[in-house]
Amino acid sequence: MRTILAAICCALLLLQPFADGEVAGASIGRYGGSLTFGVVGTPRTFNYFMAEDHTSLLILDFVYDGLVEYDYRTGELVPALAASWDFNQEGTVWTFHLRQDVLWHDGEPFTADDVLFTFGLIFDETLPFLYRESFYIDGSPFAYTKLDDYTIRLTLPRPFAPLLSALTMKIMPRHKLAQPWMQGEFTRTWGIDCSLSDVVGTGPFQLVQYQRGREVVLLRNPRYWKKDAKGNLLPYLTRLVIRTKSDLAQLYQDLGAGRLDVFEIHPGTDSALLKQIPPGYTLYDAGLGFSSNILVLNQDPNTLEEMKHRVFADQAFRQAIAHAIDQERIIQEVYGGLAVRQRAFVSPASRFYHETAVPIYEKDLLAAREILRLAGFSWDEADLLRSPDGWSVELSLCSNADNPERVRMADLIAEDLRRIGVSVEHHPVNANVFVRKLSCGDWDCVLLGLESTMEPHDGWDIWHSSGYFHLWQPMQLRPSTPWEGEIDRLFEVGATTMDRRKRYQAYAEAQRIAAEQLPMIFLPTASRMYLVRDKLQNVEAVGPKGVLGEITTLWIENP
Repeated sequence: MRTILAAICCALLLLQPFADGEVAGASIGRYGGSLTFGVVGTPRTFNYFMAEDHTSLLILDFVYDGLVEYDYRTGELVPALAASWDFNQEGTVWTFHLRQDVLWHDGEPFTADDVLFTFGLIFDETLPFLYRESFYIDGSPFAYTKLDDYTIRLTLPRPFAPLLSALTMKIMPRHKLAQPWMQGEFTRTWGIDCSLSDVVGTGPFQLVQYQRGREVVLLRNPRYWKKDAKGNLLPYLTRLVIRTKSDLAQLYQDLGAGRLDVFEIHPGTDSALLKQIPPGYTLYDAGLGFSSNILVLNQDPNTLEEMKHRVFADQAFRQAIAHAIDQERIIQEVYGGLAVRQRAFVSPASRFYHETAVPIYEKDLLAAREILRLAGFSWDEADLLRSPDGWSVELSLCSNADNPERVRMADLIAEDLRRIGVSVEHHPVNANVFVRKLSCGDWDCVLLGLESTMEPHDGWDIWHSSGYFHLWQPMQLRPSTPWEGEIDRLFEVGATTMDRRKRYQAYAEAQRIAAEQLPMIFLPTASRMYLVRDKLQNVEAVGPKGVLGEITTLWIENP
């Protein structure tokens, strides 16, 4: 049990208040102007609790606020709709004090009733809410009560450190959505054909126009609660335009015609743009984000032939593969040098929990062969690898044909593995086939993308042996190996201790074990590169959202 002193220290770490919603660290801007950027994809809904696609969630991020948010510069969890909070010595009772100066877009006051209503939506199992699992502790919802119009209390069955991260989810307006929810109409509310004036949030922008297949337009919320250092209401921008296109080629056309103020460059496919920056734009490098490329070998005895399972489940085989892969070649040939290696499962973008002291596997074919030899593998006269049982080692490598960077990466990896005697066939397939293969276990080895967040606990479903996305052997009733059992234990420690230092130690050890056992081999990931029009001010290429990290402080010179 923590001491009172530890509780106070932890509270100081978790709480980073700014006076009256002040956004610090940005220059004072001017009001006016429009910011335009584009995305591939169209929104499927304007109902946050029904949103599952990237485009809908991106748009709604500008419309709604959470109780808590990430400071895009520091990575700290800071107050948003909750002005402050405190918790008891055990970390099981949390009290949140809400801002009393927040209005919904239609002028109605934001109160504790909206928060309790939102929790009701979260725990309504009939709704396909994407982040519901983040709110269950030991498989059950926590208790929540209203103390007064601007104070709520959460009572947890045990300490749950990721609570604040979960509370970055968006709060919904009770006065607009309670009736359709009670009438069973919630899932059909605020679809893309709705009247946009009905869609109200507390966020910096309000939806005003949607043209299917063209763009979404949002206007400044004149009553937003955030302020600059001089007390001026944010945001500075008058209008936000998000051009929604069916493919990247259409966004290139918009960029070439000067219709975009911000354009995200993909180093693997946009080399021409990197060599010749369009006039009036500046290139920003935001470094590694939360997207990863991973190589995974199937270790599920329920879906693999026995001889394959014995090989793929052998740690030595996976370590030899890691030594065979030429990651520097991937960086140069796939990404033109603009990529970063990731060695641990917590991204370097997660500034508090990324561990650097993990095993590193440089390209070394001799080391790879020696590891295999010591594990009982051998080579025939054709230099093809044989397992200790005499099986000629072969595998099928699957990638998503819709992602040319990963297809090229998989081709290079197949070449590398053949150099240590592994027979590899690379089969790019379309996205639907790719997902079907993963879901039914019809695969030997896959190269795919993985999304993470600032909070390591959000990777529970991947790294805990019971997880649905524990790709190499999902939904185990009990850990199939001692090392998986230890990672399970460390994730439990990370979830139940309120001390950030102890949380870091738990996740650091889990990262070391994963890097030794290599159920996933992490591959280079492209740096996030942005072209930004020079007239845009307060641009910083930092944080998980890149140059649009704190959009409320962006302003335009001579709007």
